[in-house]
Amino acid sequence: TGPATYAVFDRGDRAFNAPSGLAFTRDGSLAVVHRSSGDLGVLEPEATAPATRVLASHRAGKGPGGVTIDPVTGHAFVDNAFDGSVTRIDLEGGDPPLTRLRSLPKRFSAAALAGRRTFHDARNVHLTPLAVVACSTCHPEGADDGLVWSLHAGAVTPRARRSMHLGVAPLGLAGLHWDSEFLALRPLLDSTVQNLMGGDALLLDAANFQAYLAEIVRPPPGRPGPESAAGRAVFEAAGCANCHAGERFTDDVMHAVLTPMTNTPGDTLTSARTPSLLGVSQRAPYFHDGRSPDLADLHTRA
Repeated sequence: TGPATYAVFDRGDRAFNAPSGLAFTRDGSLAVVHRSSGDLGVLEPEATAPATRVLASHRAGKGPGGVTIDPVTGHAFVDNAFDGSVTRIDLEGGDPPLTRLRSLPKRFSAAALAGRRTFHDARNVHLTPLAVVACSTCHPEGADDGLVWSLHAGAVTPRARRSMHLGVAPLGLAGLHWDSEFLALRPLLDSTVQNLMGGDALLLDAANFQAYLAEIVRPPPGRPGPESAAGRAVFEAAGCANCHAGERFTDDVMHAVLTPMTNTPGDTLTSARTPSLLGVSQRAPYFHDGRSPDLADLHTRA
């Protein structure tokens, strides 16, 4: 199908999105599968210029997550996780691509699986017309990318926001986003797609997204160590549990805890929803705008 580029914001050609597996071919080039654009790219690993890096691209199935190369035939076999198929691709030309479905038991509902496919789909023009991003770009596998984004597009008030882990999002419990501005998933979906991703949000089923987040996306795992009991005692004695309470370690209430950051003009947020502390030691930076790079800095801020 011709070479493609990696996702960029100012081009209309087809882009690779979310590399998820790789293997070396028989001639020493690199075969890379991409979960969100559903394809396999053949790359020149020694290339220094973008124009010479991509040698070819091939379509695969939904959500490819792994690839292996047959050393005898040179064929690539791509494992497509989202539709339960394997695609055989002749990287040296000749045989057309061949995809075969596997009969596997389904652990999750059809709605949750459909929501996962759409969540990771960078080819859906209703989500992202330029194939630049998918929902999973900032929330890989429903988690978070650990980045602070400067948002100033469309109708979004300028702000700096730390991506949230959707495994601890208060779905059905409280307002969504750091400022609790959305009371349901549908308006949040419309705003994000239309203002930040460039799509129109048409034909997107919010119920499928809700099912994906509820059934498949898991909270970040904790790592209790030998000092965790002593830490809990200090945590509770200091009054931290007043706001970070319950199984998710949050009361899902807005609190005025920090002054607005002065380096983000237009951002006037003075209250933020209490974040969950599940897996907190692996989820730096901290606060709604990521102003604390680590827990030591967080604990010493006034």
